[in-house]
Amino acid sequence: MGVVDATTTIFLPYLRAASLLAGRIFAVAPVTLLRFGLTYALDAAVVLTLTYAFLHRVGAIKRIIQWRTEVEIGAVREIAIERRTDRQRDGRTGAKRVGSLRE
Repeated sequence: MGVVDATTTIFLPYLRAASLLAGRIFAVAPVTLLRFGLTYALDAAVVLTLTYAFLHRVGAIKRIIQWRTEVEIGAVREIAIERRTDRQRDGRTGAKRVGSLRE
């Protein structure tokens, strides 16, 4: 028993109910609808795999990851700089505190 046959057997009552609605709209058998769905899902998986393989081959995936990492690190740095400057200010008046000579 193939995958399509097993799937059709399990979902046959649901497919019959759906075919009453879909049959009026599309006028096709429920097994045909199921096979079309599987075909489109497999086609989409193949296209996504080929796209990923091509991008990986030309090195675009690595560049995208590096670019995104730089963006995230830059955001973390900005937050750290803001917190550091906030620590150097007085909470009540907002004036800059006098710290040690190392700051």
